[in-house]
Amino acid sequence: MQTLYFLAEITATMIESTVALAAVTAACKPRYQGWKHIGMVLLFGCCSTVIITFLNSWSLFSYVTPLIAIAFLAFVGSKITSFGSPLARCSFSIFAYLVIQIMDYIILVVYGLFLSTPQTIFTMLETASVLRVSYILTAKLCDVVIYFVFRSSLQKIEQLTGKLQIGFFVLSVVSYASMQFLFSTILSTDLTIMQTAVIFSWIFLICFVIASLALFSSRAKSEKEKQIHLLLEAENEWMTENYQQLHAAQQENARQLHDFKHHLMTIQGLDSAKKEKELSEYIESLSIAAGQPTAVCHSGNDIIDAILCRKATQALENQIDFNFTADFHIAGKISPIDICGILANQIDNAFEACLLIPNTAARQITVNISQREGFAFFRVENTTLKDPFQDNPNLQSTKADTASPHGLGLLSIRTLVERYNGSLYQEYKDGRFISTASFCYEPLDT
Repeated sequence: MQTLYFLAEITATMIESTVALAAVTAACKPRYQGWKHIGMVLLFGCCSTVIITFLNSWSLFSYVTPLIAIAFLAFVGSKITSFGSPLARCSFSIFAYLVIQIMDYIILVVYGLFLSTPQTIFTMLETASVLRVSYILTAKLCDVVIYFVFRSSLQKIEQLTGKLQIGFFVLSVVSYASMQFLFSTILSTDLTIMQTAVIFSWIFLICFVIASLALFSSRAKSEKEKQIHLLLEAENEWMTENYQQLHAAQQENARQLHDFKHHLMTIQGLDSAKKEKELSEYIESLSIAAGQPTAVCHSGNDIIDAILCRKATQALENQIDFNFTADFHIAGKISPIDICGILANQIDNAFEACLLIPNTAARQITVNISQREGFAFFRVENTTLKDPFQDNPNLQSTKADTASPHGLGLLSIRTLVERYNGSLYQEYKDGRFISTASFCYEPLDT
């Protein structure tokens, strides 16, 4: 009978070691796949079982056996079976044994309640018996079930990096130490120790709640920033594509205007030859192609040219006096998407302010683009109905339509100029709002 009890103990230890190693390997990205992965996990599970069994035979090591098992799992077993960093392996090894031992204690209490012997259940299960075999096999079966239930979630935890890994390690160490301390108090009958344990539990619970709130807050902020970033990228890409198409159309229009002088020469020739009928037909065909004059910009950058030409047309339609000077002939390491995101949003904000002015004669926008010593300066100045900082210091969006997000134009400009080690300066002076975006269009020499 003693042999069966011993085999049950060995089997339970084997299951525990294998499940712990499999969990750490899953969280730290497995080094092997398929049967080779299973074989390596079983091999080191066996090695851990031998070490634990040997240490358990010496009462001297009873208190340090779990620590040695964790160390073997973190620095030997999981190092060979996974790609995880030392910090990640340590954290998940401690966490794995934390979950396993908590489950052992929970099953222990459940057995005590079921047998109506909660005061003596620990002593009863210390000795080799059928009851102990039932207990340890039940506990290890729960470990296996928990592993398979949460295995897919473990594979997502490997994404923790930097401070999150350090925080998880500290939390795992504190949790494991707290669990061991609280369990030791269960075995004590000293009232002072029990009260200390209760106070410690309360403190730990408060810290856990605070940490959870901080984590949820950080996650919510991260998700919001991610959504805004994706929205800004989509907006800027769309705007860039739109203005590129407009630029191509304007180039075609410029080509047609250039060719128009040849049509004039033809008209003069027909007029000189007194071919009135042919002249009339020719003029009629040309009148179809005639259009409104289009502002032409030659800044040296196609995206800037397209934006300014298009905005000049829009200004004419909205009765806004639109003037610009642009010099961007020095090529730099800046994405056309980012140029569009900065300049187009600046001008769009100016348009919104001008359209609020009832007197169309007072609507004015002036754009100045220049380059100096590796920096580009986009200065957009526009008239306003009133000081925008007076009622809205942070210049939050005041659009009534809440179905779609607003206020992203200003955020987009700030995000982009910071990406290029620049800044956004805004001021109100003499009835005019001035927005100046400066950014480095060449890499800084660090």
